[in-house]
Amino acid sequence: MGTQEDYVRSFYEGLDREKSSNESLARALENESQDVTKVIIFVTSAVLVIILIFVMAIFIDCRQQKLESMMTKAARKQKKPVRRKFPALPAITEGALRDDRTVIIEHMEEEPVPTSSSSHNIV
Repeated sequence: MGTQEDYVRSFYEGLDREKSSNESLARALENESQDVTKVIIFVTSAVLVIILIFVMAIFIDCRQQKLESMMTKAARKQKKPVRRKFPALPAITEGALRDDRTVIIEHMEEEPVPTSSSSHNIV
């Protein structure tokens, strides 16, 4: 059977194995925590960049709307309605209007309108 020295030696070898497995586990946990930290930093940075771009877009849009409203106000002030003065028409008297009517009626009675005989022949 084993002696006491063998027993102590096996005990210390077990401790050494346990210690080496604990060290490898600690290294694995440390590497994993570093990877998790990198992912958290990357995600946080991405979210902050998206928020920053969104806020910039809002400021640019507000500025653009302000400029457009100023331009339309300035354009409204500059554009004045064009007023044209038309020459006054000579006053038409009732007698002159009657004279024109009688001239037209007399002219219609004097000259018959020529018609083509081929288009209006009724058989």
